[in-house]
Amino acid sequence: MNRETFFYRPTTVRDVTAGRTVLEPDRHTLVDVIDKLDPRQEAILVRDYTIVPTVSEQGIPYTHGQNFLKRGPKVHLAQPRSMEDARQKCLSALISRAYALNNLDPHRFYSGVSWRSLRTRQRKEFHLVDILEGARIFAFAHQSSDTDDKLRIKIYTKTPNLQQQGGTFEVEVPSRSQEGRYSLTLHHVPISRRDSFHRYSLWRELSGSGHGGGFTANGEKRKRVCSKTYDPVTFRDASRAEVYCPHEVAAFLHISQRVRETTGGVIRQPFPLPTQFIVDRYLTLKNNVLITGKKRSKITQKEYRVTRGLNEAEVEILLWQLVKKHGYQKLFYSQTRLQDRAWVHSSLVSQHT
Repeated sequence: MNRETFFYRPTTVRDVTAGRTVLEPDRHTLVDVIDKLDPRQEAILVRDYTIVPTVSEQGIPYTHGQNFLKRGPKVHLAQPRSMEDARQKCLSALISRAYALNNLDPHRFYSGVSWRSLRTRQRKEFHLVDILEGARIFAFAHQSSDTDDKLRIKIYTKTPNLQQQGGTFEVEVPSRSQEGRYSLTLHHVPISRRDSFHRYSLWRELSGSGHGGGFTANGEKRKRVCSKTYDPVTFRDASRAEVYCPHEVAAFLHISQRVRETTGGVIRQPFPLPTQFIVDRYLTLKNNVLITGKKRSKITQKEYRVTRGLNEAEVEILLWQLVKKHGYQKLFYSQTRLQDRAWVHSSLVSQHT
């Protein structure tokens, strides 16, 4: 499986519409049409309405899609007062996530999931689009026959208080767009015994580092940008939320697999595990949906019409709409191997194999 096919996304309107019937659902039927779409025969055009809200719940305008992802409403996981409180309430990652994602407000447009570290109080966040892209990288590393595309644990540092602090791993993760790998480090990886006092709290501490550099291609290291940490000046975010990127998600999945294979142990999963059901719909959003609207020229100030694929914020909102419709378990409670997911959209199989 080559990289271009595995991470394919159409770049022109014709790539999406050629040979397909174009459907134009209204905002109330859009999710239902996405659910039933035949990707080989059909495409969707969202015409003359927006998917991302124009203003926040506080009345502050969202200037663009990335602004919504950073400032939009989050699904907040239950926050214990202490490690003892987390233990008494049995607030594991799975229980905390399942409860929150099964009790969504049907009227809110969510932009991600959030919780706080019990030790530093730092906010931790992830977006569903990054969970899916991380699972995609993980599957690519397994399905590619090229040894350079494999995930690799370079260094494992066993901390003195493993049950309390977790493990530290340096991992190399393949790039989605070019040959080469990212090198990053995950700290406080929640390796704990089933009877450990910390199994209900350690998962909240997971953090990543090494985002200032570490991309390696052809033996040459280059500077890279992978971190999704918010700019505290631009967005007045004094807590500097840590937002997990797809490479960190893929690295964590690989560490979990290696620990299970080598020790039989289980790592507490802070991230949801996507099923094939949501993978198929995610690929539909990326490959079969267009949106059209007005855009203003910065030079002439004149408005013109543009048709494009969905951006990250639009995909995120529609993923949350699907969670509301189908429930968390059907979409993000996988009981089969993530490395076996089919990531080449059915509409592309005949074109790229």
